[in-house]
Amino acid sequence: MLKLNKVFVAGMLVFTGFCSRLHAQDIHFGIKAGPEFGKVDGKSLTSAYKAGYQAGAFAEIRFDKWGIQPEVLFSQTNTETKDGNALSQVGASALIPNVKAKLNYLSVPVLVNLKIINILDFQVGPQFNVSTSKEHGLSNEVKSAFKSGEVDAAAGFQLRVAKFRAYARYNIGLTGVKSSATEDNTNTNDGSTWRRQAFQFGIGYAIF
Repeated sequence: MLKLNKVFVAGMLVFTGFCSRLHAQDIHFGIKAGPEFGKVDGKSLTSAYKAGYQAGAFAEIRFDKWGIQPEVLFSQTNTETKDGNALSQVGASALIPNVKAKLNYLSVPVLVNLKIINILDFQVGPQFNVSTSKEHGLSNEVKSAFKSGEVDAAAGFQLRVAKFRAYARYNIGLTGVKSSATEDNTNTNDGSTWRRQAFQFGIGYAIF
């Protein structure tokens, strides 16, 4: 897992260096943070959005009417089962209460910024996620019900005022987070693909 994290970070640095050679008008680097209201869609999971967070760093490479914005974020999505036995081992006799799970990710969005007006951009692009940890009180078999990585589509708006950034973004999973390899030894075969969805809001600051 650590190797994957290093690959993502190294890839973003190489990508940023490549873009900086394309005669960009402005190049900025900064930090950002804010709340994330997310959920995991699935028949065994609740449909309510739950509060989490996302924080990290961004690079902003601007041309005339557009730009590229790669980021490295640490994010957390919280979810809860409708029935704890949906994440229990097959054959378990004891009833398990609803399970709250925290899914922590290293996320790398690579966004295209399309200028609407001088201070407002429309943002769209893929986001690549690698799981760093899964926090709940069940067995390792249950933890492995969630994949170690997935890909989202992201879209939203960003306001730029001097060095400050304010953004609102929607992410939806293009790939599911449920690991099919565990369906034989846990009760996760509910016939649905678990997909993450999230609304992100936050403030950023361009350090230089």
